Amino acid sequence: MTEESKNLSPQPEDLAPNDEVTGPLGGEDIFQEELPYTQTILDKLPADFRDGAISNHNAMRDVVSHYIKAGKLSENYRLPELNELADRVAILMPIFDVMQQKGWKPEVVLVPKGLSLDTWNTLLTGHRLPDGKLSEGLAYPENILDNPEPVSDETDRWEVVVISAGSRPPIREVRPDGANDKYTQKMNALIADLLDKTKSSSLPTVRRFSPSREAYLALQLTQFARHKPPVDAIYGGSQTIAKELHEELYAWRLGWDEFSNRITCNFYRIDATTEDVGLRPTIMEQELELKLI
Repeated sequence: MTEESKNLSPQPEDLAPNDEVTGPLGGEDIFQEELPYTQTILDKLPADFRDGAISNHNAMRDVVSHYIKAGKLSENYRLPELNELADRVAILMPIFDVMQQKGWKPEVVLVPKGLSLDTWNTLLTGHRLPDGKLSEGLAYPENILDNPEPVSDETDRWEVVVISAGSRPPIREVRPDGANDKYTQKMNALIADLLDKTKSSSLPTVRRFSPSREAYLALQLTQFARHKPPVDAIYGGSQTIAKELHEELYAWRLGWDEFSNRITCNFYRIDATTEDVGLRPTIMEQELELKLI
């Protein structure tokens, strides 16, 4: 972790007495205010989809508002109200339904775009975990070249995804390079319904349906904010492949180190296959072939 990263992390002396380490993200219920909500297309959709989206939106809204207030995140990242995002959320419902039928425990997650790893370290540090410990941010190689894709305006700063949120990736023993072996054939059979509902892509199928690094970290942040356990306990034999590559031969591999209480970011050969590393299916709104009725 860089010195800049350490300086960005919230320090106890910066916080109010009852803030734990990240303000409203400790043991108390953070959903204290009713979300200003008007009739939208979401009201016509199944309650489990709608209610999950509202809860995850509220969780991310409160996290972001806290860090903006603390001066650790730009005001440009203030999350729009769910009313403004309703169409973008609703279009993902068929993907949510497919994943739910497969038992993949889907969640609608709001993803901030263009943040550096140092800023993510800040956002992921100091949350009270279900076991009473505090999260300690990210662990990643110090020499990593971190060039997040720039965002041009407020409308580009948030992405909506549906992501499998079970404790382990539902599809394991996958090769990021997409080699047509028995593992890839098995994976293609499992995700055939997703292939039918998404745009074609030049990426190998594993990377095509893997979360971006940002989407994965947003899922973990949402878990923290809702007082849920982090996913992918690495000593329990679980890590997730990300969409991005490192130096062409390696994919990003992410997980939760339950001893250091950090999210780990490291690399995995694209021609490798192991039971411990898997695909956590994730679909972004812009990847869909679907349109709202």
